[in-house]
Amino acid sequence: MIMNQPINHDFPTVDITKKEQVLKVLQESTSIVFLRIVWTDMANLVRCKSVRTKWLLENRDSFNYVCVTSACMALPGNSDVVVGEALASNDFDEMFLVPDWSTFRLVPYTKGTAQVFGHFYRVDPATKKIVQWDQCPRVCIDKAEQALAQCKSQDDNVGGGGGFILKGSFEEEFFLLKKSALANEPPGTKCPPPVENYTFASVYSLDENADVMMEIVQNLEDQNVPVEQMLSESAPGQFELTVPYCGIREACDRHIIVRQTVHAIAHKHGYIASFLPKVYQYAAGSGCHLHLSLWASRSPTDKTLVNTTPLAGGVAGLSKSSVRAIAGILYHTKAMTAIFNANENSYDRLKPNSWSGGSIAWGVNNKEAIVRVPTSASTPVKGNSNFEVKSIDHTSNPYLVISAIIYSMIHGMTDPDHSIGEYPPTSINPSALTNEQRDAHRIQPIPSSLSQALTHLSNDKYLTDNLGKNLVNAYIQVKKYESKEYRDQPFEYARDAFLQTY
Repeated sequence: MIMNQPINHDFPTVDITKKEQVLKVLQESTSIVFLRIVWTDMANLVRCKSVRTKWLLENRDSFNYVCVTSACMALPGNSDVVVGEALASNDFDEMFLVPDWSTFRLVPYTKGTAQVFGHFYRVDPATKKIVQWDQCPRVCIDKAEQALAQCKSQDDNVGGGGGFILKGSFEEEFFLLKKSALANEPPGTKCPPPVENYTFASVYSLDENADVMMEIVQNLEDQNVPVEQMLSESAPGQFELTVPYCGIREACDRHIIVRQTVHAIAHKHGYIASFLPKVYQYAAGSGCHLHLSLWASRSPTDKTLVNTTPLAGGVAGLSKSSVRAIAGILYHTKAMTAIFNANENSYDRLKPNSWSGGSIAWGVNNKEAIVRVPTSASTPVKGNSNFEVKSIDHTSNPYLVISAIIYSMIHGMTDPDHSIGEYPPTSINPSALTNEQRDAHRIQPIPSSLSQALTHLSNDKYLTDNLGKNLVNAYIQVKKYESKEYRDQPFEYARDAFLQTY
């Protein structure tokens, strides 16, 4: 159902100029038949409603949104069963999915299709006004970025005298598997075979899979998602793509577009793509390591953005604000693990000595710590330009991941009650340290199951208050529903159930 009222100014995220530019493209094109309006839910499923462009153009002055039930944020990843406890009012309501016209892209792999991402709105029952829906992940990240823009670190004299902007990029790891009759078998059966069985960075793997990989890259670049590097990863049939830094919400959008594109092109070539964290118990898993840096204005009069993360001679080559931001991340890691690693399968990947970031620790080039500070040739002179959060995987909703990280960083940088304190860095594998050494660095293991992580999230008042109580409740209830079916089952059961979901 599409409603033609209310008018544009009731929706503050609507850029009228951008909308008119998109409508002009649609009017001049005879090939775009449908416009998808896309959202991601609590289970990180990519969903959409498609609007016929002919109808849209005929109603261009009154079209503002499509209606979606509030149950859209109460659906688990394994079925369309509505988790009633996730509904804020324990009742159904209509939500309004409003296009973000600035995100318009053609979908090159699906004929006649373009897409935009959307924000959800609702009618406030008390005031009867249109307001942003507090259970919308995209609304959540917008509010988090606004909070970061107002954040004043207690340590650094940031040039512009204002707050920060976060930039970043996800590393994209995934599997390509051969389609077979096994793909449609029930959970617990044998996994479809990989497209190859080579080792890390094998040229043979890229040679043999050049057609599908090149087409993936071309389709990404056609959607303005540039690709920096491509390689064959460690596990059978596993590949990695890296994309450049950008503004953090755009990085989330790119992250979703990568998953859409890889799935579509793999299917075209007769393969199954899977971003599931752990496909083979005996081999490496797939994560989406997140690289981050804090930026700010150069000075009060010069609003040119500069990277405030590096500091030559600073702790781990980082500015004080960045070190405190990392402390905030470590302080809230146990709760954020529920968001970073959102499926029972995630915890089969998060094992010691697997480079998955399974320890609450940080350090320079430490691949076993959840936060790694990568070095470069310029580190001795300029410091380190970014830090990496390693444990995150593709079952996580990126908008919620970034929102939680931003609020944790703000907590670390401001630390009003001095509750967070310092986390000494280490470049040593935490598993090789004595108990006394781990205690000195405040090193702890991350939660070992989704249910444990959800308990930590429900007990983290700071994150709950900032992310929003209704959103956190919806998330926890959906994930509890998913978890109960798989937590006591063999590895293969959850693996097979979600293999093609992610």
